[in-house]
Amino acid sequence: MNNSTSAMSQYCLKEGYQSREKPEYYVAHDTGIDWQQAVYDYAYTLAKQYQCHTVIDMGCGDGVKLQSFASEFSVIGLDYGENIDYCQQQYPESLWVNCDLEDATTYPKWDGSILSGALIICADVIEHLAEPTILLDVLRNWLKYARAIVLSTPERDLVRGNNHMGPPLNPCHVREWNTDELLCLLAQSGLHVQSLRCVPAYSGSNQDETMMVTLTGVIPKMKVEL
Repeated sequence: MNNSTSAMSQYCLKEGYQSREKPEYYVAHDTGIDWQQAVYDYAYTLAKQYQCHTVIDMGCGDGVKLQSFASEFSVIGLDYGENIDYCQQQYPESLWVNCDLEDATTYPKWDGSILSGALIICADVIEHLAEPTILLDVLRNWLKYARAIVLSTPERDLVRGNNHMGPPLNPCHVREWNTDELLCLLAQSGLHVQSLRCVPAYSGSNQDETMMVTLTGVIPKMKVEL
């Protein structure tokens, strides 16, 4: 099975799309740009609306945006490598979990005692993963307890144009989806989409190029064709 065929069948991508085989590790640092700020702002609103007591950030990067929740919620960040080392050193009062989101054995074995009353954020993470279905399977299991998930990722057609066939221009991205493909992937993973809309990728942008999805509950896993 070649790379493009595998991507199409497993990840709901258009025929011929080429994924990146060896992405670079993304080291989060202060660039002066507030990436995914609209996603975190919405997650805060949702956490208040759902009366959550815990906010969990999957792929938390440098943890800066998660720390904005710390005065009102218990916060937990998951990442690995330099990013999680930075978080543990910079914000020792918060809980940071060393977790490679592509290695199922490194995920914490949480149940309702941790996840009940939790909101989960997964902001611009799945495009970095060679095997995103591991993460999506974990999210599906955690939604048995958690109140909601806010997931975001670039909308490929809006960012790259309808004819872009990959690999992504960002060397840290494995693959990127358009709206129909992402909805297919989430349905195939058994995740229920409550809402999807596009928001700016960073503060100050007037271009709505990032898909922001609210996930609640689960549905039977199925094979979905585009």
